[in-house]
Amino acid sequence: MRKIIRATLVMLTTFALVFGTFGSLFVVSAPRAHADGTSCSVITLGSGATTQTAGYTETNPVSGVAALVPSNYSNEQFVAASTTQAMIPPWVDPSTNSVFASSSAVWVSTNPTWPGGTGNTEGSFAIDQWRLFQDSVVLPVGAVVTNATLWYTADNAAAVYLNSATTPIATTNASTSEDVYGVTPAADASNFGQVFTTSFVPTAGTNTLNFVVRNWSVASSSTQNPTGLLYAAVINYCVSPTAGTIGGTVTGGASSDGALAVTSVTATQTSASADGTFGNGWKYTFHITDPNNEPDLSLKFADWFNAVASSTIPAGGNIQISSAQASSTSPVVITAANVYSTPALTLVTDLDPATPGRQVDVVVEVKIPAGSINGAYTTSYGVQSLPH
Repeated sequence: MRKIIRATLVMLTTFALVFGTFGSLFVVSAPRAHADGTSCSVITLGSGATTQTAGYTETNPVSGVAALVPSNYSNEQFVAASTTQAMIPPWVDPSTNSVFASSSAVWVSTNPTWPGGTGNTEGSFAIDQWRLFQDSVVLPVGAVVTNATLWYTADNAAAVYLNSATTPIATTNASTSEDVYGVTPAADASNFGQVFTTSFVPTAGTNTLNFVVRNWSVASSSTQNPTGLLYAAVINYCVSPTAGTIGGTVTGGASSDGALAVTSVTATQTSASADGTFGNGWKYTFHITDPNNEPDLSLKFADWFNAVASSTIPAGGNIQISSAQASSTSPVVITAANVYSTPALTLVTDLDPATPGRQVDVVVEVKIPAGSINGAYTTSYGVQSLPH
């Protein structure tokens, strides 16, 4: 009798393009346990030593489409940002402001000094400049965000983007990104003396905040033009006792041979590079109970889908499965979306003979084709077992 289990939930993960992902300066609070086993935590993120920057440009990017491309800036890739040499009043003082002090955030820029200042070679102080910054935070598999808030300010204006979206989630003038890409204001709005805030919606996996900061030009009589960015974020999330598992329904009754079930899924690599290799792709381990009398095991997957960018990564040719408990440990490649893998994995050993059925681990590897759009993707799966 054939048994089939189909997923009722989806997997969520992210990948980064070949220019890389970077660590974040963030603090995770001690988990708070609830009566039902749910564990809740808080992540606090602040601008600082692990903030990344792509450098500066004096060419107006016009919009987020060009502004979020690192190669359009002086460094052409992300490198560590610099802590500014001083905090200049009336800049918001992170050491005394309650929001920023609690996150240990500091003012950062692309250079410790400023355009026109001694030792700074980043263009002219009398010309508008744009800078790109980035920071990331990783939420565990199964995380459900209850609320997330970002506080930020900049000299002079900033637009904030989440993950691969090219439409800002917030700007310093609240309604549009005019102060970042439009005509230079005739009067200094002193954004750097205000704290701006917005809520945002991170998901399980890697979440990236991108900041495009515009430094407005100053009078030609000036000798330097300070610029910088300051931000902090607080993310509250909970993970249920079943987090990391992908549930399903079973067709066919249980017996002494055991019932087909996916008991849990371990995400071992959820950040990847779009280089077309399995080694640098996503990796999961499916922990499966397989009926003793149905040793031939197959899996199928839908195409991966990024809802934000309406982008798809085909399942066919980009997923392979293998198991150390199979007669052959060579990977089997998924040939098409929603088609069970062939040949089947013929299972011959048992990780836990004391438990009904055969307990096996199936390793699922996903390669990311070159040119894929960065962001969060989901898929659904199916598992079936057959007699040999």
